[in-house]
Amino acid sequence: MACAKPVIAANVSSLAEVIQDGVSGTLCPSGNIDAFTTACRQLAEEPQMCERYGAAAREQVERYFSEEVIVPRYVELYQRLLSS
Repeated sequence: MACAKPVIAANVSSLAEVIQDGVSGTLCPSGNIDAFTTACRQLAEEPQMCERYGAAAREQVERYFSEEVIVPRYVELYQRLLSS
């Protein structure tokens, strides 16, 4: 995602929280090889979709996982833990 590439992943709890299905990538049912193959084929055949998903993935990383966002959250968490 940070490299502005679309993601194809299993639709499991933690990944489903990060990847927006149909926006920044494709979520497939866990263990479903046919769904994974179909998603790969679709992205290979539709370069505009790859670009769109990749741009959305990069934007999402910058918005939620950049240093400017993550560091203050960790500092706040550590301060709460230390004051407990």
